[in-house]
Amino acid sequence: MTITNRAIGQKIYEALRDSAAILDRSQELFGVPHAVYYGFSGQQSPSPENLPLFEIMAWGKDRSETQDNRSFSYTLAVSLRDETKTEELLVSGVYAAKYPAADYVEEFLDLAVAEIKAALPDLILEEESYEYDPTEFYPLYVGGVGLTLIFPNLGGGFESTL
Repeated sequence: MTITNRAIGQKIYEALRDSAAILDRSQELFGVPHAVYYGFSGQQSPSPENLPLFEIMAWGKDRSETQDNRSFSYTLAVSLRDETKTEELLVSGVYAAKYPAADYVEEFLDLAVAEIKAALPDLILEEESYEYDPTEFYPLYVGGVGLTLIFPNLGGGFESTL
């Protein structure tokens, strides 16, 4: 069986779409279920009702028959909207504010990566590179993770579960 970006992307999509852990956390924090887009169109922005939003984009593959491994690359982005903050004025006069959504971006990405690992046991998650931009679009918080998944080119009739 030839492993394709489409087959892997579909598994990622299903894992995030059907994740009880992500759904529960989204309901707990924001009172709504999460949304999942696969093959997102940048021309059609999500509405606030569709947040938290996970976007899955395949962007590369290396399927050389002569290499030991085949790699597939994806970007997974999460966007959420949150205007909550905690504020305090210290006796010293220092004003302090904390915006919890900045931490939620990382939490949701970590939950998503755990779901992806569980959904794709045949693949090795070789690299995770996180990027955050939690303040540029306040109250929209955005972060992403670049994933490189490796499928061993084992030959010998090995059947993938994909």
